[in-house]
Amino acid sequence: NPTPVTITGSTFSKRAEATLYVPEGSKEAYTTADYWKEFTIVEGNVYLGVEINGIRYNLMDDGFKATVIRNTTSDYSGSITIPESVTYEGNTYNVTSIGNEAFYYCSSLTSITIPTSVDSIANFAFYGCSDLTSVTIPENVKTIGNDAFSYCISLPTVTLPESLTTIGSYIFINCISLTSVTMGNNVTSIS
Repeated sequence: NPTPVTITGSTFSKRAEATLYVPEGSKEAYTTADYWKEFTIVEGNVYLGVEINGIRYNLMDDGFKATVIRNTTSDYSGSITIPESVTYEGNTYNVTSIGNEAFYYCSSLTSITIPTSVDSIANFAFYGCSDLTSVTIPENVKTIGNDAFSYCISLPTVTLPESLTTIGSYIFINCISLTSVTMGNNVTSIS
């Protein structure tokens, strides 16, 4: 079992809001160590930036979850349907979230279909997708982060699911074509 490095001061200012990925067999050492115990500790393999069928993911063995992330080699474009799950090195990972800036300024993205396995859409996820005209947000999405659809200037309508409880700030700022937003009854927080 590895021993956590000793850290003092304010190296990480928002530990309580951050996730720390640690090697297999070391979770207990980190959850009891000063400083590190404030993080959410996830144990096991993490695969960062894995591209599967043109979409990039971060994959976590803990719970076998996948997060859609930004494609750093080229922008996403056209019509995209995100799958419910992906397989990598023999393991199946459920796609559970759209990460921060996942489709940031993908100006040629025209439509996006999000699977029912997704429960969160992070900050700036679709920010600046100027050609986006259609988005399908499924039941099960509980949170949508700040500026998630800001500057989607071609987006005409959005239907938010009944499952949605938390909406971040500036979610539709400068969506100049937006004429209709249908919202469920379970929203308890709008920043």
